Amino acid sequence: MNSKQEIDQMALGTAASALFQGYNNVTAQASNTAIQGSPTTQSGVSELQYVVTKSLQQTYKALNISSSVSAGYGGFSGEAKVNFVNQLSLTKESLCIVVKASDKQNVTRTNNVSMKSDVPVPSTEDQVIEFVKKYGDSYISELVTGAEYYAVYAFICETTEQRMSLEAQLTASGISLFGGSLSADFQTKIENVCKVSSSTVTFQQIVSGLKDPHLPSQDHIIDYALRFFDLQIDNPAIISYESSSYDQVPGFPVNLLDQIRKNVSYFTDPNGDFTKKGIDINELINQCENIDNIYKFYNFTQDPKINSVKELAYIDLKKLKSQQDDFTYNPNNKYSLPDLPSLNEGKPALQFNFKDSPTYGGDGGSVFNDINQSTFLPKRTRLVNVKLYSGKYVDKLIATYECTDPIKRTYVCEHGGNGGGASYDLQLTNGIWVKSISGQSGKYIDHLTFESSNGQSISGGGNGGGAFQCQIPDGYFVAGFRGRSGSLLDQFGAVFAKLLPATWQK
Repeated sequence: MNSKQEIDQMALGTAASALFQGYNNVTAQASNTAIQGSPTTQSGVSELQYVVTKSLQQTYKALNISSSVSAGYGGFSGEAKVNFVNQLSLTKESLCIVVKASDKQNVTRTNNVSMKSDVPVPSTEDQVIEFVKKYGDSYISELVTGAEYYAVYAFICETTEQRMSLEAQLTASGISLFGGSLSADFQTKIENVCKVSSSTVTFQQIVSGLKDPHLPSQDHIIDYALRFFDLQIDNPAIISYESSSYDQVPGFPVNLLDQIRKNVSYFTDPNGDFTKKGIDINELINQCENIDNIYKFYNFTQDPKINSVKELAYIDLKKLKSQQDDFTYNPNNKYSLPDLPSLNEGKPALQFNFKDSPTYGGDGGSVFNDINQSTFLPKRTRLVNVKLYSGKYVDKLIATYECTDPIKRTYVCEHGGNGGGASYDLQLTNGIWVKSISGQSGKYIDHLTFESSNGQSISGGGNGGGAFQCQIPDGYFVAGFRGRSGSLLDQFGAVFAKLLPATWQK
């Protein structure tokens, strides 16, 4: 009888890599080989398209991931594409645009399968259990090899309303929710959606089958996908695989596999409670972590529930993983879904508030406002630099912002004309914020002074006008600026932001 230690020393922990190889569907790990036969090979079909996915299961399908979703969120699968998806941190309402170029060179399948001569055919229930421990519950019956490229834009939505708004933006930009073929202008379409979306956007890309792939920059992914089939496949990779139950092997005692088949279905059925509840927990963890990352970015500590629910969800996920792990050593056990209290909490949504300071100065020039309130905090935006140009008046205000938007991580807002002398830069590095803003104004902004929390300051302008002070409300920080400008800075005001504890919706 195999002990847990002996099984651990077998081929477990690796992804499928060879035809006929034993396979554990529950953990998506390779086992020892008990089957032999004659392989047959034919050419594969290539794919070049984009797909819009609205669930984790749809994303797995779009990426041709072979292991079950439950093996993926359980952390067992060795497929690189599973780790790729996990890095996207998808939530229940997330939406993905998947760009795919898949060159399937060969599809190899098993034929005339039989037990290897040195592997005894099990004849009792106990022998079948030991067999499954060593050789898995199935064997690899199909391998697809070649090269593939995927680029994924993941829009991390928190609510159904936010996702529906995003879907409308996709449609308006010419991106079909049903997917379609790729064209050169698709790059611009994606960039336009990223700019207007209020969702946090993450980007990942992956390639296999090439020795030296030279992944493109984000603004060239469509061009790379369109040229992908011109590249030489010099390191063919396993793109996907399928497994078959030992039921397919002549002479195998099918009736002795009943409970094992039920267990495999319990763990891997995409419509079963184990898979669906596990997805819910995984997405709850991701949503809590996304919000907590925003909290940490802005040093917000007034919402302890986010972390307490996240910790509870990790405990629940561990319960599910424990059952999956147990199957490897006790494949004939009977399993039932454990209590999962984290799912009683609902799902969190980020909450925040903005306030405007009074404006100072005149009514000339054109209106400006640097702050998009719906995207500023979700995209972890912050003011990183302030610079002035001035003489008798403040000629120009330049504000630089950084965010997590994969299309435009840094952007500069300039307000005013081309006159005046330059001030120093007020650099607002991590942990440094605008502490105070004061100035003088009349018809124009005569003078401005900015001071940061580390004691640095910049000033510019003359001595005219009446004095003012932008009072930063308690608990808020300076997000950015608004006002009016033309050849000079005509009017100035600050925009303040504040995070609030998340709301929970069941």
